[in-house]
Amino acid sequence: MTSPPTLTEFLNATASAAPAPGGLTAIALGAALAVALFEKSLRFPSTGSESKAGGAIELMVPLRTRLLRLVESDQKALETLASADEAQRAGAVMGAYRSARRLLDAVIQAYTFLQQALDFSHPSRLADIEAGVRLLVAAQEGAIAQAEDTLKLLPEDMAESERPGLVRQIRQVSELAEKARGGLSWRRGKAG
Repeated sequence: MTSPPTLTEFLNATASAAPAPGGLTAIALGAALAVALFEKSLRFPSTGSESKAGGAIELMVPLRTRLLRLVESDQKALETLASADEAQRAGAVMGAYRSARRLLDAVIQAYTFLQQALDFSHPSRLADIEAGVRLLVAAQEGAIAQAEDTLKLLPEDMAESERPGLVRQIRQVSELAEKARGGLSWRRGKAG
């Protein structure tokens, strides 16, 4: 079993000409950082919210782990896509597309945890929450772009069958993002 790369090694690999890690890998890592910041904010609960904050933390840890697994699986999907012959290409593209969709699912779940961070964390943690929101919005936009780009590479019949589900997912994550921005603005006003 090999140890995970250091942050410097990961950044150097991302900057290299190798197919992996790529954009979706970086986006998933950013989403994992967002969840970690929400989790951190809950470790400083507002008075009277200690048990609710602890319960929210217990739910966030598996999501952060899931996002880190997406980092690893996206690297494998990119390597498979880069080495695929023409017969394997559609399957490899579908794998990359599904990775983007799984990331969007995780972002949707992270937005629900954001609300708990806003509700139960101490007002002094608002900067951590805001940084997490910015990372999550970037992950959302990047995952949507990755899904739309890989959808264009699929055979037309596969793309047509996948498009309605992607549209629903984009609508859902966009609504949650808007709600999150509103909640953050409200919390900023309340803290100020």
